[in-house]
Amino acid sequence: MTFAHEMQHFVQHSNARLLWAANTVAHAMLRHLEPDKFAALGLRVCDIPFEREARIVAKRVAEKLFGQDLVRRHIEANAAEHVTEQDATDWDCIRDLSGSTQYDLAIETRRFFPKLQRHKLELERGLRALQRDDEAFRQIDLDVLLSGKG
Repeated sequence: MTFAHEMQHFVQHSNARLLWAANTVAHAMLRHLEPDKFAALGLRVCDIPFEREARIVAKRVAEKLFGQDLVRRHIEANAAEHVTEQDATDWDCIRDLSGSTQYDLAIETRRFFPKLQRHKLELERGLRALQRDDEAFRQIDLDVLLSGKG
């Protein structure tokens, strides 16, 4: 599942570079957000669209290779034996996803970003730091993303 998950991020990076970059900015900001502010958003890391898509693809691949029952047992075992609370939350998220879900990364990214409106300054700081590393980050218009039109 981990390999399929990371391969999906590679596919996103290769085929939907701007969406990958926008989601990377959100992921970086949320990871560095104070725990109480993160909790107030009512979001989980797996709610970030590129993470959700990667988890759906990973589950789909695992179910095709090993069957739904074995995958369900694997997820349940990992959730029960979690190392951190974040780990438990991630496995709970995966358990609740359907591998057969059709997911549109562009649409879901547009729906997601308005939820981060209150953290525009943190997003801007993170974006400035990332813009030095990759042209795709220089193409991001946060105002458009946060409006839900991007």
